[in-house]
Amino acid sequence: MDRTALDNVFDQVGFCGIWCGSCAVGSSALMALAEKYKALCESHGLGHWGAEEFDYAEFLNGLDSIARLAGCAGCLQGGGRSDCGLRACATTRDIAACSSCNQTAACTHASLLKHMRDGARAAGMMVADKASEHDIPEEQRRAELRSLWWWRALFGEDEQT
Repeated sequence: MDRTALDNVFDQVGFCGIWCGSCAVGSSALMALAEKYKALCESHGLGHWGAEEFDYAEFLNGLDSIARLAGCAGCLQGGGRSDCGLRACATTRDIAACSSCNQTAACTHASLLKHMRDGARAAGMMVADKASEHDIPEEQRRAELRSLWWWRALFGEDEQT
């Protein structure tokens, strides 16, 4: 896996609190896994002995499509949703994170914030709910990254970031 994409998002925590380095898409881990899965299927001859109803060629096309996706730059660098209301609001208020806003009771983006955080957690990503969690030491972040299933699938248990 080319670690450039991971290096670009490693220390970013978005306005919503999502740690971009824990995102399989942003770090390009999903793309690398698609390439490895394709190689594994090809090396085991899945096209010759797979289930009849399985469209092997279409499956490989899907893996190729995933492998060609571009990594995300992270919202702090212009990646993510271009129309993100959270980014616009935080930028307007000149705050680094929604969690440091003093207007949470009247927040018009509360449902979007909850949706983003819940979705990220469901995908196995890490989310900072408090402003203090945005400044986690780098070594702790690296340890957390090594605990993610996709990191272990790509590099094994002992690979360092």
